Amino acid sequence: MKLNRRQFFTAASGAVAFASLPHVLRRSGIAAEEPIRVGNILDKSGILNIYSLKQISAAAMAVDEINAAGGLLGRPVELLFYDSQSDGQFNTKYATQALLKDKVHVIHGGITSSSREVMRPAVRKFKGLLFYNSLYEGGVCDRPPPRLDRHGAGTAIGAVGRLCGQGSRRQERLYPGRRL
Repeated sequence: MKLNRRQFFTAASGAVAFASLPHVLRRSGIAAEEPIRVGNILDKSGILNIYSLKQISAAAMAVDEINAAGGLLGRPVELLFYDSQSDGQFNTKYATQALLKDKVHVIHGGITSSSREVMRPAVRKFKGLLFYNSLYEGGVCDRPPPRLDRHGAGTAIGAVGRLCGQGSRRQERLYPGRRL
């Protein structure tokens, strides 16, 4: 089959266009995967910043370690930090901005229960996932995502509810009177 110059350039440009598609580049290892974005909404300034500074450092260190080890699921992790300045209005604003504009996959944030409570409606509305990493009194859970916390009873109660089924006899024996 003999090609003239026009046919050759048409075929070559089509091949280059196909090879430039993102899924082809990713599969060949030429293009980087889209990063997993993690929003971190904490108080770097403001009256409660003393409680946040260690969490801010720990989050940055964890992301650096994960990326040095090859990322998460083969994708790099990108940490986006928002300074809520110990102000509930900024917590709401930044939770909304993180989910809508910056397209984060998960939010870690909140130092006080009031900061958690002002972020919850935005996270629920935009179907996000919020990790509240501070120790707290427990008892707050939005469904369907499970609540994961360091408060042992809160984690155990949520797990029992999912394993036993809502309202089961086993659940009632383990946690009488608790609605999971």
